Amino acid sequence: DRGGFHEWMTYLGILPLLLASLALFARSRWRQTGFLVALALFATLFALGANAPLFPVLVRVLPGLSWLRVPARLWFVVAFAVALLAGHGVEVLSRPGALPGGQATRRVITLVAVGGIAFCLLLAGGFLAMYHTLPATLGGLAVFASGGLLLLIYSLRFGSVKTESDPMCPFDSLRRAACSVLRPLAHYAARTTVRQQIKGRMWLFRTLTLVLLVADLWWMDSSLFTVRSPEEAFAPGRDVAVYLAQATGPTSPPPRIYSPSYSLPQHLGALYDLHQVDGVDPTQLARYVAFMRLAGGYSERGYAVTIPPFPEGVDIATAYRGVRPDAALLGLLDCRFVAAEFPIQQVAGLTLRRQLGTTYIYENERALPRAFVVHRVRAVADGDEKGALAALEELNPALEAVVEGGKELAGAAEPDQTQIVSYSPNHVTVAAELATPGLLVISEIWYPGWRAWDNGREVPIYRTDYVLRGIYLEAGRHTVELNYDPVSLKAGGAISTLAWVGLGVALVWLRRRGR
Repeated sequence: DRGGFHEWMTYLGILPLLLASLALFARSRWRQTGFLVALALFATLFALGANAPLFPVLVRVLPGLSWLRVPARLWFVVAFAVALLAGHGVEVLSRPGALPGGQATRRVITLVAVGGIAFCLLLAGGFLAMYHTLPATLGGLAVFASGGLLLLIYSLRFGSVKTESDPMCPFDSLRRAACSVLRPLAHYAARTTVRQQIKGRMWLFRTLTLVLLVADLWWMDSSLFTVRSPEEAFAPGRDVAVYLAQATGPTSPPPRIYSPSYSLPQHLGALYDLHQVDGVDPTQLARYVAFMRLAGGYSERGYAVTIPPFPEGVDIATAYRGVRPDAALLGLLDCRFVAAEFPIQQVAGLTLRRQLGTTYIYENERALPRAFVVHRVRAVADGDEKGALAALEELNPALEAVVEGGKELAGAAEPDQTQIVSYSPNHVTVAAELATPGLLVISEIWYPGWRAWDNGREVPIYRTDYVLRGIYLEAGRHTVELNYDPVSLKAGGAISTLAWVGLGVALVWLRRRGR
C-alpha cells in the first residue's frame, strides 16, 4: 500500500525477499537460516495480532502482554530477519559450489527467474492494455521485481567460474599443455586469474544490487513523508503560541495551557516553552485520564493516544464544541489559559481575552500556582480512588485538599508564602513560610520514585487531589526539595552493569578457549 497508513505497511523490498529465498540453499549455515526463518514466521504471526491465533493465546498465557498496544510493530523483527537472510543469500551467490545440486539447481533457478520476469511484464502490459493506465505501485513493483530477477540471473550465469575440471574453463588446455616443471606455476596463474574474474563480476553484482536496493526502498519509503521547510511546519498555530508565550511571561515554570481542539500543536509548545495539560501521549496514567475527563467536561472513555480522546471520524477542531470545562480543576493543574477553535459559553472562571483567527483564548481566573498551601484536608484511605475522586468534585481546591492515607486538617486559610526556587523534570525546590500547620500542594503528578526532604529531613509525599503531590508542613520556614530517585532505575543500572561485565568475561573466555 504505497503511500498508505504506515502502521499497516509490510513492504520489505523485492530484492531482499529474492536474496532471502536463496539463503534456504545455504548448506553451511542451515542452523542460522532455520533460526531466522522461524523468527520471521513467529514475528509475522505475532504482528497480525487478533487476526492470527498466536497473539490471543500468548495474551492469556503471558502476564503483562495485554499492555502491548500495537502488536503490528513487531514487524521490524521480520524486516531484521529478512535482512540477515538476504545477506546469507548474497553469500550463496558469492561462493562457487555453495548451491546444492550444482548446475542443475542454477538452471532451475534461472528458469524460474525468467518466468517471473515474463509474468511481471505480462501483468503490467495486460493492465496497461485493458485500462490504458498503469498504477505507480504496480509499475514500480514490476520494474524492481524484474530488475532483481535479472541480477539474480546475472549472478548465477556469470558470478562464478569453475577452476578444476570444467571443460568450459579456458585454462584447462594451458594446464594440460604445460610441462611438468611449469605446471604448478601455470596452475597458480590460472586460479589467480579466475579469482580476479569472479571478484570483478561479484563486485559489479554487489554494486548493482546496492543501487537497486536503495532505489526500491527509497521509492516505497519516500511516499511516507513530506518534506517541509521550518517556516511551513511551524506556521499553523504560531500566532497562538506567540501570544501565549507573551501572556505567560518569563516565569519558571510557566503556567500551563489546555486546548480541547488541539489549537496549540505540541512542537510549537516545545519551541516556546509552553507547558500543556493535553496533547498526544500514548503512555498515560489512568488517574490522569480520569482527572482530565472531569476537568475537561467530556464523557468519552476508553484508551486513545490523545488527551482529550478524539472520536474517530470527527473534526478534531470542533469535536468538543459545547463541552463545559471545570475551571477550578483545570486551575488545580496551574492551567491559566484555554485555547479552543470554538467559543466556550457560560463557564465560571473563564474569561475571553483574545481571538486570533478561529482560535478563542480564555484566561482561567481560578488558576492556582504550581505550589501552594492549604490548611483544610480531607483524608481518605490510601488507594481509595473512588473516594478521592468523589471528594475532589465537592471541595474548593484553593482552600481544601483530599489526601490518601494522610491526616485531616481543619485550619483556617492563612496568607502563606510559597515560591518555586528551582524547577527541572527530575528536581523541584520550593520555599514556603507557614503561619500554622498546613499541606504543601505541588501541582505535579504523583508517581512512585519521587522523594522529598523538608529542611534536610526526608518526609513522605502523599497522593493529593487524586493525581498531585502533597507534603505536610509545620508552621515556620521550609525549604522542600523533591528528587526523582526510583529504586527501579538503580536496580536496572545494576543489572545492566552485571550483564555487560558477564558479556565481557564470556568474550574473553571464548577467545582464550579458541586459542
